[in-house]
This record gives sequence, structure tokens and C-alpha cells, in this order.
Amino acid sequence: MRLQLEEADTAVFEILPPAVNTNLGGSGEHTYGSDLNEFVSAVIDQLASDTPEITFDTSWTQLRATKQENNDMTEQVWHMFKDNPTFKNA
Repeated sequence: MRLQLEEADTAVFEILPPAVNTNLGGSGEHTYGSDLNEFVSAVIDQLASDTPEITFDTSWTQLRATKQENNDMTEQVWHMFKDNPTFKNA
């Protein structure tokens, strides 16, 4: 999309978030990942500096990873997620 709009007066940004520690799913259910306030500050800073691919923490590595590396990480995260008692009991 960035290439399609390069002649227009429009900027296209991609925000590639890592896992972010939030209360998504309920308090204490999602306690891993990057600090939410640090993530938001980093995104705002990168938007202000016109960075087209906005990353933070592990998302920079994931953006540059090979397909196999991303597949391995996806599998690792899935196993962590599926063993969460809240997910099992949903």
C-alpha cells in the first residue's frame, strides 16, 4: 500500500507490535510481553520520526526473521498459550 500511495499526500505506517503485557482477557491473564507504556511511547516516537515500519522489542527481530524462524516462534507461542488454564477452561 505504501508503494501504491507514494504519489498521494498520504503516509502509510505499519505497526508491528510484539506481545504486550495488558489486561486483555482479564486481570492477570496476560502477564507476559513488553511493557504497555514503553510500547506506546516507542510507537509515538517512531510515528513522529516518520519511521514506516514501527517495531518494538522482539517485533524488530520477528520482522527480519526467516520464514522458518517465524514458524518456530509461532509454534513456541502456541504451546505456551494452549497450556494457559484460562484457555483450557474456556
